[in-house]
Parts: sequence; structure tokens; C-alpha cells
Amino acid sequence: MDQRSTFRVQTHILKPKIYKNLAAVREHDFKHQFWKWRWIQDVWSFYSSIATSEQAGESGVQIMSGYLLSDEEPQGRLYEDFVFSHRKMSREEKDRLNFGKYKFGYHVTTIVATVRKYYTWHMKRFLDNGGILQQRKVHSLEEFVGQCDVVVNCTGLGSRELVGDSAVHPVRGQVVRDVIVLGGCLQPNNYSLINSKEDTVDILKRCYELLPSLKGSQIEDVWTGLRPLRTPLRVEKEIVEFQSGHLKVVHNYGHGASGITLSWGTSLEAADLVRDMCRTTAKL
Repeated sequence: MDQRSTFRVQTHILKPKIYKNLAAVREHDFKHQFWKWRWIQDVWSFYSSIATSEQAGESGVQIMSGYLLSDEEPQGRLYEDFVFSHRKMSREEKDRLNFGKYKFGYHVTTIVATVRKYYTWHMKRFLDNGGILQQRKVHSLEEFVGQCDVVVNCTGLGSRELVGDSAVHPVRGQVVRDVIVLGGCLQPNNYSLINSKEDTVDILKRCYELLPSLKGSQIEDVWTGLRPLRTPLRVEKEIVEFQSGHLKVVHNYGHGASGITLSWGTSLEAADLVRDMCRTTAKL
């Protein structure tokens, strides 16, 4: 699959929010406040420590301020609880900035991650710590029976074929970039990686209406990518039976547009599941 479907297209703004695919995860556990915010809490602690350190430039994780505009009032206190700062805009302030058509506006200071740099930084850390990278086509998880203790499945859209999970599907996104990123779109079950002129025109129209000062700027590039979405997001363990034997598997995929926002938290959860499965007495 084209590498744009995984990470190259993304510049991700951390926007803590309970997405539908997250809200459906372990609904009975969400009665407990700690579990409800656990993944996002872990993510914010990790990213904020990077963004305020000397690693910020190399990792592509940096502090950014901006405006959150919506016609619907945000639910919950995720922004207030986690971002560096958050305040509601007055009607006068929205009008002065040409945001008057939106019912709700907030000024926030959060974190932005340039995913190409972030991915490269993480891969370097992995290799420097003795990790081994092997690129190959995997046709079945059975190939790993007897080869390792636990397999962690993070194949995203590939899970449709690899583990027969029809619940995971693409959400197509397109942005106009490069120095300033203009976006975007959310198109479920659209597998096309071809840039759409219609989407580009629509993106520019909406952005120009919001910020007229962008008109006349030179367009450097247009990117299209696919985000693997599953409802609920899948972070769980499983023992898969094959003719050649059984295989312990930990699944971690289906994050959709909240991939970076939830990545570190779900990775810690997956690591806990791996440790659990490595114990000889581990049970599902």
C-alpha cells in the first residue's frame, strides 16, 4: 500500500476528544473516570514532555496556539483538562477575526506533530535501542507460529485481509500544503489516493472564507491519504489457532483521525497486554 496511506500526509494537531470509535471501547469501563481519560492522559504527558524539551525540533512535536471553531458546543472537559491553555472567545473577538459565523470559538494552546519527522525520530530511537526492521509481505499470521512469543498487529487497513476484520475501513482525507496546511475532508470507505480537484477547490473555498489573507498564496502540493478507522477501536489480545499451532496476538489498530492523539496511550496499553500474554499463566 502507498506509504501516504499511513503517515506522510499528516500534520497532526492534538485535539483531545472522545471519538465514536473510542467511546465504543469497553463501555462498561468508561464508568470510571481514570480509565475514561487514561489513553489521552498518557499521550498528553508524553507529547508535552517532548514539546518542552530540546528534542522538540528533531521529533517534530511542538507547541502551537490557534482557534477551535464550531457550530456545536464541545462536550466534556478534555480540552480544559489537558491542553496548555483554553479560553472561550467573546462575540466581539470572533467578529474582529472574521469568525463571527461560528456559534462557539475557543483559543487554545496545544501540541502539533509533523508526522514525517515524528515517525523518523521514533524509528531512529527504535533502531538505536537494538530494534530490527524487516520489510516483507505477510500473507498470514500463521507465518509467525513458533517464530515469536507474541505478535502485535498494527496493520491498520491491512487487518481487513490479514485477520479478516471487515469492521476496519478507510477514511479518506485530503489537504493542500506545504508550509501552511489547509484542510480537509473525511470520506468513509473511499480508497482513492488520487488527488481530487473538486476536494481541492472545496478546501480552498472554505479556507479563503475563513482567512481571506490566504488568497494569492502559492500552492506547493496536494496530499491525499487514508486513515484506518474501526468502531470500536481495537486494542485487545487474542489467541489465534492455526493448523501449525496457536499464536498469541495483540491487536492495536483502527484509530482513524485520532491516530496520533491516541497512539502513545494505546501503545502503552498494548505493551501491558504483551507482558500479560508472555506470562505462562496468561488467560484471555
